[in-house]
Amino acid sequence: MSLRKIKLPQDIYPTAETAMKSFQYPENPEWGIQQDEKEQIRGMLNNLKRFWPILAVLRWVVPSFRDILLGHIWEEGGIIAGISMYQRRTKTDYYISSISVLPEYRRRGIARKMLNAILDVVKAQGGGKVLLDVISENFPAYVLYEKLGFEHFSGSIILNYNGDALPELVDLPSGYEIVNLKPN
Repeated sequence: MSLRKIKLPQDIYPTAETAMKSFQYPENPEWGIQQDEKEQIRGMLNNLKRFWPILAVLRWVVPSFRDILLGHIWEEGGIIAGISMYQRRTKTDYYISSISVLPEYRRRGIARKMLNAILDVVKAQGGGKVLLDVISENFPAYVLYEKLGFEHFSGSIILNYNGDALPELVDLPSGYEIVNLKPN
């Protein structure tokens, strides 16, 4: 059993494969990652691997690039059992994008150890705020985050669009107008 920092680029594929296996929830299959999402992830990884030399140079010369693709790997018996990914968003704010453990390794304290490792890094670098997302029904994860001092906060709104044509706005409130924006 060991915890280590992710090493790039060699950990790109093994980490992604573990993440895809970790985002399966036998007790709640609807939470799991779908086949089309797996294919998208593999495509992004292939692009990341292809452009790694450029990204490596950018990480060397551009400070904001140094703080992406950070994380830890938990290994047991040569198997990557868990991964964590985080990034610095501002000088003092961090975002944890993933804490995932293979289903057969859950309930052993691995997620807690990886999360504590991230929090140790954040504290050592003078970080102030750490944000993360959790599936609202994932009570084991939610309870863990609360025990470690995270507080419930929701500044996001989820909107779904089913692909139908948008309705025409007829009457706008006084002082508002519709303006077509051009992409940059």
